[in-house]
Amino acid sequence: MDWENRYFRYRILRYGKKNYAVSKALSCFLSAATLIFISQWMFILFISMKHNVWNQSDSAIMDARVYYSLMNETGIWFYFLIRILMLAACAGFFAVISLWISTKIVNVFVALASPIIIYYVVDNLTVALELPFFVSVSKIVRGMIEIHAGPTATLLYAISFFSGLALLFVVAFYFGCRKRCENG
Repeated sequence: MDWENRYFRYRILRYGKKNYAVSKALSCFLSAATLIFISQWMFILFISMKHNVWNQSDSAIMDARVYYSLMNETGIWFYFLIRILMLAACAGFFAVISLWISTKIVNVFVALASPIIIYYVVDNLTVALELPFFVSVSKIVRGMIEIHAGPTATLLYAISFFSGLALLFVVAFYFGCRKRCENG
């Protein structure tokens, strides 16, 4: 919308191209991650009002997995926190990709639909190229990557993976933004 309304000119003249690009990308990442974080917690809290979130029979499914230590009445909330933070980091990553695509194709609908399309393209490329499971976006987001140092290490891996990839697209957005500003 900034490109269509020419709102970016005022911001770039006032703050500079680098500050504009970094602040846009950072706010895009954080807003997407925050939206997922809050909405998932609200859903879990809503469900927990009527139903028990931990069932003794569910812990048998997690046997010999990294999350097994969290399968009790108090640890289940930490498990939900880990899974929601993984989803939030992934959402932030795809929001930054969408922001970068908006520098290439200036259409609101393309920017809104691009994260969904890119997710499926990346997922299918991972399978087609037979990449290792620890770089598969879909496996990381579903919590299937298990670093046996513990659940916290698994969380840190997922967050650093998505944050690192988002950082690459922040740089790409900066160069795309700079090119669009200089060339019109």
